[in-house]
Parts: sequence; structure tokens; C-alpha cells
Amino acid sequence: MTLSRRTLLAAGTSAALLGASARAQPSPARINVGFAAGGTLDVIARRLADQLRGKYAESVIVESKIGAGGRIANETVKAAAPDGASMVLSPSSPMVIFPHVYKKLSYDPQKDFVPVTPVCSNAQTFVVGPAVPESVRTLAQYVSWVKGNPDKASYGTPAAGSIMHFQGLVLQQKAGIELTHVAYRGMAAVVPDLIGGNLPASMAVTGDVT
Repeated sequence: MTLSRRTLLAAGTSAALLGASARAQPSPARINVGFAAGGTLDVIARRLADQLRGKYAESVIVESKIGAGGRIANETVKAAAPDGASMVLSPSSPMVIFPHVYKKLSYDPQKDFVPVTPVCSNAQTFVVGPAVPESVRTLAQYVSWVKGNPDKASYGTPAAGSIMHFQGLVLQQKAGIELTHVAYRGMAAVVPDLIGGNLPASMAVTGDVT
């Protein structure tokens, strides 16, 4: 059985590109996710696995391959046997942006993967936590507060080199401020620090903070 566009579009939703290492029906099949369990990508991968189970393969397992901004998950699938059993559910950054960010990348998105389909898109949101005073209610007020509190001028994202990382850089350029970027191992790791007041702000996946 071929893992077709029709099968995946019927299967679930995600802000990601699902790449399969081959096209034969495997059992068990594995969907590799490069970010911490509990985040949006992990939740979507599990929904996708539920829909594919019994249709694409008798067993479909979600495996966390956390680290390096999603690169480890991609490397895992690249190294897997080309039998259709290994897939990766990845945000766009590791496939689209990383080749232009890292001088050495252990995979080639165009040569090492078979792209299947984008299954949905995620919005990003700039949010602040309790470390920022409640009086800060607008972006302009945040910029003013940061200028007066440079020791608290940091923001977190799921990965260095991600879209959210660069959105933070653009904010700095446009607002004339300096922010320290803090890279986490997925939004599931960002949110507790944000809520706990250890991280002032985040360029976040909207679904993880709403």
C-alpha cells in the first residue's frame, strides 16, 4: 500500500511536513517527532498515528527523538531502512530554513526524504509571562519596559534557527531593542518556564499558549 496524499489529508492536522523514507506499507510504522512530548507537534503526531493505524500499517508508533531543533528526528529517518516504516513529522524550519542557517547539515531535505504533504499550518504568537509586569499590555509598552529592564530582555523559542527565532530577531531590528534568545527543546519545555516567571517572553506556537 502506498502512503498517498489522500490518505494523509484524511488522517489529521499539523503545521508540518510529513516525510516518508519509502512508500511500501510497513508494520509497525513509526512517526518520529523531534520536540518534547506534550507540545502541539507531538499531539498532532499522535492524532495522525491514530488515523493511520489499521489503514497504513497495523501498528503506528510515535517516537520522540528530541534535540538539535528537530535535526535528530530527521537524521533518524534518513538513517532508517527504506521500507516505508520510518516517517518524520517536522515543522518547516528543519527542512526549509536550517539548510541556509547551518554550514554543515547531516541531511539534505531534497535528496534524503520523500515529501508527502503539508497537513496544516500553525500561527505564531508573541507572549509574555508573569516576569513582565501586568501593566505591560501592548507591544509598545513591552518595548519600553525592555529598554528600562535590559537584564530581563530575553525570549524563548522551540529551537535555535527556527521561524520563531528569526521573528524575534526581526522584532529587535524593528523596535530597536536587544533580546537574548533562549532555545528550548520544544514548546512543551518553554511554557512551564514562561508561566513560572523564569522566562519573560516567547515567540510561541499559538496552540501551545491558548
